[in-house]
Amino acid sequence: MSNQPLERDALAALPAPVRRSWLRDPMVLLILGVLSLYLGVNGVMFWVSLRAGTDLVSRDYYARASRYDGQMAAEAAHRATGWRTRFGASPGIVTLAVTDAQGKPVAGLTGEARAYRPSDAALDQALALSETGESPGTYQLRFANPARGLWEISLDLRGPDGRLDETIRVVVP
Repeated sequence: MSNQPLERDALAALPAPVRRSWLRDPMVLLILGVLSLYLGVNGVMFWVSLRAGTDLVSRDYYARASRYDGQMAAEAAHRATGWRTRFGASPGIVTLAVTDAQGKPVAGLTGEARAYRPSDAALDQALALSETGESPGTYQLRFANPARGLWEISLDLRGPDGRLDETIRVVVP
């Protein structure tokens, strides 16, 4: 009697091996899930970065850099006056109070104010400056195109006793 038929019969009696798809392996699923999450998050961040504007950098950076020494001299002249500014914001209006070193209001300032919107250069604008009749040394800066959020306001105001050259950050409600 040969061993061959017995071995074949014994092998035939064994249950067939269970064939599982490699996609059902928990480790493969974990690796594919982490990879999909990684690619999805990076894809969303890439899409957002392409849609966001690059307006955080000034378009006239070279001209501003060439005026740097003059700007530093103007700020030193402003510090020498001892003037202080306080401001408040309401929708579309920034109220500015200017006092001298002794705390007296500084009236009669003229000049210009510019609003810079870090998140949207299309909203950058010149502000209308007017002194309020209610109290001397109090000025209102009115937005032509108001929007809520962070604004950087550059003041270049002159008066009989000095100059106010200052940049303030305001959050308009």
